[in-house]
Amino acid sequence: MCKYPISCRSFHPIHFISFALIFCLTLAILASAILPSTIWASTVLAETIWLDELDLSQTTCGWRQTAANRTVDGNELTVCGEKISRGVGHHAPGEIFIMLPENCGTEISGRVAIDDETNGQGHAEFLIYGKTGLLWRSGEMRGKEAPKSFRVDLSGQPFVRLVCDTLPDGYGHDHQDWIEVKIDYCGEKKPYTQLLTLGMDDEGNPIDRMNENACEWLSLSRLIQSGMRQNAKDEAFHPAATLFDTDRDPLDIVLRRLTPLVEKLETLPGAPDLTKEKAELETLTKAENETPVEEIARRKELFAKVTDLRKRIAFKNPLLNFTDLLFIKRHYMPEPEMQGNHMCDQFFGFHGRQGGGLFVLKNAFSEKPEVVDLTKGVKVAEGQYAGTELDATWAFLSPELDYDAREILFCATDAKLPRHTYQWTPENTYHMFRAEFDPETRSISGLTQLTEGAFNDLDPCYLPNGRIIFISERRGGYGRCHGRPVPCYTLHSCRRDGSDIVMLSPHETNEWQPDIDHNGMVIYTRWDYVDRGFSQAHHPWITTPDGRDPRVLQGNYDRIQQNRPHFECDIHPIPGSRRLTATATGHHAQHYGSLILIDPNVPDSNQPGQVKRITPDQLFMESELRPHKDPTNYGTCWPLSEEFYICVYDPFSRSDAGEANNFGIYLLDCYGNRTLLYRDPKISCRDAMPIRPRARQTIVPHLTAVGKPLAPGEKFVPVDPASISPVSPVGLINVYDSKFPLTTSDEGTPAKIKSLRIVQLLPKTNPYAHNPAIGYGNQKGARRILGTVPVEEDGSAYFNLPIDIPVYFQALDENGVAVQGMRSATYVHAGEQLTCQGCHEERHSAITARPRVPQAMRRAPSTIQPEPDGTDPLNFVRLVQPVLDAKCVSCHGGAASVPAESSGLTFEQAQNAAKLDLRDETKTGHFSPSYEALRRFCFYYDDAAWTEPQTFPGKFGSNRSELFRILKAPHYGLELTKEELYRFTVWMDNNCDFYGAYDECEIQRKGEKVFPRLE
Repeated sequence: MCKYPISCRSFHPIHFISFALIFCLTLAILASAILPSTIWASTVLAETIWLDELDLSQTTCGWRQTAANRTVDGNELTVCGEKISRGVGHHAPGEIFIMLPENCGTEISGRVAIDDETNGQGHAEFLIYGKTGLLWRSGEMRGKEAPKSFRVDLSGQPFVRLVCDTLPDGYGHDHQDWIEVKIDYCGEKKPYTQLLTLGMDDEGNPIDRMNENACEWLSLSRLIQSGMRQNAKDEAFHPAATLFDTDRDPLDIVLRRLTPLVEKLETLPGAPDLTKEKAELETLTKAENETPVEEIARRKELFAKVTDLRKRIAFKNPLLNFTDLLFIKRHYMPEPEMQGNHMCDQFFGFHGRQGGGLFVLKNAFSEKPEVVDLTKGVKVAEGQYAGTELDATWAFLSPELDYDAREILFCATDAKLPRHTYQWTPENTYHMFRAEFDPETRSISGLTQLTEGAFNDLDPCYLPNGRIIFISERRGGYGRCHGRPVPCYTLHSCRRDGSDIVMLSPHETNEWQPDIDHNGMVIYTRWDYVDRGFSQAHHPWITTPDGRDPRVLQGNYDRIQQNRPHFECDIHPIPGSRRLTATATGHHAQHYGSLILIDPNVPDSNQPGQVKRITPDQLFMESELRPHKDPTNYGTCWPLSEEFYICVYDPFSRSDAGEANNFGIYLLDCYGNRTLLYRDPKISCRDAMPIRPRARQTIVPHLTAVGKPLAPGEKFVPVDPASISPVSPVGLINVYDSKFPLTTSDEGTPAKIKSLRIVQLLPKTNPYAHNPAIGYGNQKGARRILGTVPVEEDGSAYFNLPIDIPVYFQALDENGVAVQGMRSATYVHAGEQLTCQGCHEERHSAITARPRVPQAMRRAPSTIQPEPDGTDPLNFVRLVQPVLDAKCVSCHGGAASVPAESSGLTFEQAQNAAKLDLRDETKTGHFSPSYEALRRFCFYYDDAAWTEPQTFPGKFGSNRSELFRILKAPHYGLELTKEELYRFTVWMDNNCDFYGAYDECEIQRKGEKVFPRLE
């Protein structure tokens, strides 16, 4: 067989050639036909296997599944109109890893193309790798492009990797076909696919993920090679978890980290006797000192002995006073955001992937732990899925164990249906389930479906008062920064049977993973996204179990994003400590990353001072690493103490690797010691937690009108909606109790606050980012001005606020100009009475002593006074354009209408004034010409990705707008009334929006009032 067959296109007319040359060529051809070739002759490569004959379940695929003789969408393979009878449908990013027979000449050949089912779309690349590196690449290929052929010599290669890769324009429509691909080989052993539960060492050899010592040696070697950032070292909770200058190889690291572990264990109540282990450690240390670092094989032998000793020491921890762990198995989502690789989308049911389940790891700290599938053979007793077994064709989320460890909550969705539709149905969303659990038999019974409907219900958590708090999409509305439908999901609660579902949080963006702190308060993650960037504020918040008075714990106003977590999730209180654990991840990422420790009692300096790194070897996703590319090695930390944790870990994870990521369950400590408890080579594990009873936290009194917990024996009676007041009182003790002095200018002139403006934030009612554009600001939210309430001389205010809507406040001076404002949101519930100490006061500051009851509290609550027409909701055409028409267009009316001499302008001034066109005669175009003309004179928050997170008094809105300065000063005889000037002021103070609702912009554009659909 010829290695390089001659194409007919290579022949040219031959005018002269010597007889000798012809004779030599003839001999060569005869020889090649008679003599066997060492690599290429068909007599040697006698066996052939086709790619579609291999086990394609052992591959990775960026969309759906790798398919034999079909496309990834299940259609017939077709390229440029040609029907392909033999081939493999694949999708980027994806890989087919094939182990080859040893000591045997091998070649692979075939064609590649993008399938016609993309209708000419798709832009991707095919690559073939061996141990020696890249062997062949297709270059860029597009839909409707003719197939490209390849024939690659695999001699000496122990494996071959067939890779489908994306290009910079993304993964969309990259439906790639491996056409008529075959492997010719010799010998009895056949090539076979190997799922990438294998890491590749630095020489290109596969490492089995189940070989823990080999994996740890490789990961630590790479850490030594790459080094560790100094800021990561400085912020480590314990220095032992960092790299030392004396760390020459992995053996040095694991040996020195054992010492602080032993020392800590000996200080714990019920400390173990470690005499034998300490003697063994001393012996191993001596052997390590005597073994040169160049003797790698010997040092690897010592490494294995040290890790075995580490495991025996770690398992003697008296904090391991339980035997079993509850956990789930769940695939890491594929790289594309539209398949779940995003902080929000990962929890949509139609992204759920088959293969998971709810499990118990029995005897987790023994040499041979057992895995018990809790839902196997158990059918749902009640609900939509009554009679159904939640088997491995389902996807699972969010396990939760009751206080007595005899009841389990979890979420699941049927993953057999077609995925990635972005259409919400009762069949493709996550629902909550509850089951009774027997810790002795490790079995469940009474499996009941608690929630139904076309909503994703997530993250259930038992409240001390007997109710369940969870996250749900039932709030309504969409996120503002997505190129696809991404609903908001927020805090809700229900009874233990799933009834009486109550919205606790009307926040207008997403929230995640509630848990209960030691004081009975709810801690959770909230995305704060009011007039700031999409990726800068997803941090811990705290509220009561009935949803009252949400407050930020830390991280909400950090001014530098490059060295702190963008997102802190999976927050849990540490037993016996004021501190919390969390996972630091990114906005464009799943909930994996670096494990951190948060101390809410440390004053928030808008720097990472409250955060310490438990795992400094893993940098922060998106702030220090690239999203959709770099590692996210840790996740779901369950603290046993400040120093010891149960978590999941994958030393070779990549945020673009999808199911190839393989997270196992580990016992981790703050010194950097990791001990593998369990790994499934086919699927990741997560959310591991101890199975044991736990103390019930303090029951915080329920002070709202709905969602009341029942007393023992009390019968549930639904609340009559007519009995619920539409408003609740809000008190402000002292507006001057502020983080920053309330001033009106850069000179620091003290402001006199006379009123509060109340602004409602509106949930987005359509799904796509900046569509429609509301105003100048990119991806900023629509709003309606509810009105103002008075502030008394002592700085106090007392007023009624509509319930269940997100609002922010602005402190106004005597002219109605905003001096300070919120870049966050709050709300009240029916029956609640909210009290605020001040205006952005320091959370850790002492309350200012007051000699008497604030003035406002001595009277009835104020009623909100409405603002001018065009503020509820905001509408530039109604609010500002009438003033422009009455007072401005006579001079600023377009180049065709130069002001008359009677205006007092010189000819040149008149011409320049006319160029600023403030008319809106046609009422066409998304924005009016007048609105566009004023843009350069106004202050507004614009950047979609990052915006200064704090509002500084006197340095935003009207006070920072050139237009306000022009309108206040003498302006060629222009005189605005107080009301006319105020119309500009209220507009500029609220980001200069044009529209006040996301719907029916063409009607709003004409100046007609359109109220928001949701609220």
